[in-house]
Amino acid sequence: MIEFGLFLEFPTGDDARLDEQVSRYVPIIQLAESLGFRSVWAGESYPQAQGAIQHISSPFLVLAHLAPLTSMTLGTAVSLAPVWDPLRLAYDTSVLDQLCGGRLVLGVGLGNPGIWKRFGVERVSVGQRTDETILALRALWAGEDGYEGMFVKASGSIAPRPLQSGGPPILIGGKIPRSARRAATLGDGFVAGTHFTDDQLRVLIELYHEALRAENKALEGSTVSVNRIVILADDPDEAWEDAAPYLLKLFRVYAKIGLIPNADALFGPQVEALEALKDLVRGICLVGSPETVAPTLVSYASYGVTQLQLRPAPAFMPTELVERTVRLAGENLVPTFN
Repeated sequence: MIEFGLFLEFPTGDDARLDEQVSRYVPIIQLAESLGFRSVWAGESYPQAQGAIQHISSPFLVLAHLAPLTSMTLGTAVSLAPVWDPLRLAYDTSVLDQLCGGRLVLGVGLGNPGIWKRFGVERVSVGQRTDETILALRALWAGEDGYEGMFVKASGSIAPRPLQSGGPPILIGGKIPRSARRAATLGDGFVAGTHFTDDQLRVLIELYHEALRAENKALEGSTVSVNRIVILADDPDEAWEDAAPYLLKLFRVYAKIGLIPNADALFGPQVEALEALKDLVRGICLVGSPETVAPTLVSYASYGVTQLQLRPAPAFMPTELVERTVRLAGENLVPTFN
């Protein structure tokens, strides 16, 4: 079984006001909820230029705004733990969990060297800092009087504490084996990003499951959440034609910030051709009709995926195309895989 969620995009720019973007998403969120979607997600990044199509810098603020507008679970995928003061993060997540009635899920990841440098975080400390931030959150959410580690220190307790006992579930992401082990030892599940290929995903889930067994934790009931760009139409060729310009914009950004290797070779003029684009994003995106993408979901379920976060609106995709994907997924895929 796979639970479906909706991942929201918030590009920046003079013609992309956040209040207008949120307003256009409200009917899409309501549609998704009516069709059996269970969660709404937003990512965290720190764009430096107008017109950027990366994630927003303040997903907690957006989710707080959405909290009274939906009864679905609210999640981050992911918040960048190394750049946060753990005390601030403990307070903000506690307040948000209170505001949404105990529906928050905190996805955490590490980010990238460019973001670490901007926030003055030494690369050598990132992994340990992330581990200690998670431990600090657990301690502060539980009412302990602070936390002290090698890189992370927080003094005093916090109030209010989260509505959920022990705090929100923590899903941990990352593309290296240590991330999968971190998810098993410190988290409540593993979360995979958009740019993880299907092959990488399968390996990381295997490592996560191995680490769970090593910790004597049950695989049954463990969470594996996967973020995927999904663009659907009744005709798969139509889906690809509609998706192409927006996928090119998004993946050029990914190439520029180092999420895709061999960027120069992959993003030459030849990628403008639709067949070349299909080759590039195969194993990363789900584009087609519900019938043509369903076998991939069957494969996901077979190796342990329990949640699918649909990203139906990459790079300023028009509202009518977003609604089409959500409706087709809700009518055809949600009943099959729930």
